[in-house]
Amino acid sequence: MLQIRAPLAALLLACAAPLAAPEAAIVAPGATLTAAFSFPAAPTHPAASILPPNSPDRVPDVLYGIVNAVQAGGFGAPTMRVELFDGTTQLGGYEFAFSTPFTVFSFVTAGSPYTFQATTASSFTSIVNGAINGSIRITNTSQVVPGFGFPAPSFDISVGSMQVGRAVGTNGFVPFDNGPIVGVQTVTSVVAVPEPMAAGLFGVALLGLLGVTRRQRAA
Repeated sequence: MLQIRAPLAALLLACAAPLAAPEAAIVAPGATLTAAFSFPAAPTHPAASILPPNSPDRVPDVLYGIVNAVQAGGFGAPTMRVELFDGTTQLGGYEFAFSTPFTVFSFVTAGSPYTFQATTASSFTSIVNGAINGSIRITNTSQVVPGFGFPAPSFDISVGSMQVGRAVGTNGFVPFDNGPIVGVQTVTSVVAVPEPMAAGLFGVALLGLLGVTRRQRAA
């Protein structure tokens, strides 16, 4: 019997697991979590042995992932940007409001009927053949809520699991064998840029220090 995986069922399964994977890390506003992934082999339909050789059902058209996201500080509506890469080539990306402690993302082929929290990828070739040097990049795009005096929210984030499959509707798909394996997850921190006034004060202080040094040498 073929298994049809729907987002709700996937989230229910995820809720039985710990809230955060070991690789989870704090992602501050503007910072990015990069989760590498790869395939052990080309993904295959679980009923490939009985499908016609040219059946379109043999070809995956959905890449689906579950994100563990637990608020770690700050205040505001949580939003994230999720991007799919093959090496340095971006295959797709989109931004959306999300829920905690679990949310999902999906990348699909053009023409796929699957639409749940999904965006179209420019190419699925390296996913179909299992050769992708994949990474998912999740950027915390949450903003400060004006008038409250709190910083924008940060989150303890990890990619919990990923699957590929063939869509059977707008929010269901048949998961394939040889699915993606999530690897190392790292966070790129935001580089602080000095405010113009702060930079000016630093420059004045530096000039003052140089002046003192010169007077000491003259003495």
